[in-house]
Amino acid sequence: MVSALTRVLRDLQSPTDVDVRLRALVAAARDLAPLVDHAGLVAPGDDEDGQPVVRAGTGPLLERLVAAEHETGEGPVRAVLGGEPATRLDQLGGATRWPSYAAQADAAGLCSQLVVPVVVEEQVAAALVLCATDDSVLDERTPAIAELVAELVALVLGHDRRVENLDAALSTRTTIGLALGMVMQRLQIDQDTAFAYLTRLSATSETKLRDVAAGIVQQHGETARRDGSGPTPGA
Repeated sequence: MVSALTRVLRDLQSPTDVDVRLRALVAAARDLAPLVDHAGLVAPGDDEDGQPVVRAGTGPLLERLVAAEHETGEGPVRAVLGGEPATRLDQLGGATRWPSYAAQADAAGLCSQLVVPVVVEEQVAAALVLCATDDSVLDERTPAIAELVAELVALVLGHDRRVENLDAALSTRTTIGLALGMVMQRLQIDQDTAFAYLTRLSATSETKLRDVAAGIVQQHGETARRDGSGPTPGA
């Protein structure tokens, strides 16, 4: 187990796409936990119906289980993504909680399931799901392994979120800088006055400063193209 974890940690340090890292962690969870033959990572959905999405998985079973939860409106993944702690579901035939989901999961071949929250910045960002089939029941070592892998997944997702936030901040800063220059040139004012002008526009229009700046940059570009003063293709 130690050598397997060492290999996973080494792979996480390689310059790979975040989805590649998540798939590696999900596969590690399946291989490290006894009797687990399916594993996956489910994230909250961002569409209108709010259906969770499988971000990484080791097989088609998880897709079927997520679809069953969506159809029945109940289940452990929905519960964990909604803020409940780690949840385990065994003996599906006699399940008293989520009976409709349990019936569909049983028909899909599931025998035992553990769902662990992945917490990033004090919010549930995803759920790590471990499943056993073939009349297997997850043993007492599985929760500890799942918690460890969930922590590693949280590190990957947290890093990815920080990179996205940094990229967005740099893009916003660039856009505001461009807008400041355009306002300074158009109104023949200094930088402080131009910034005050932008913030006043933002306040009076109840629009975020970055959106005000983006609008000015877009308008300037459209005007330049219309007047033929913009850059020529290939320049």
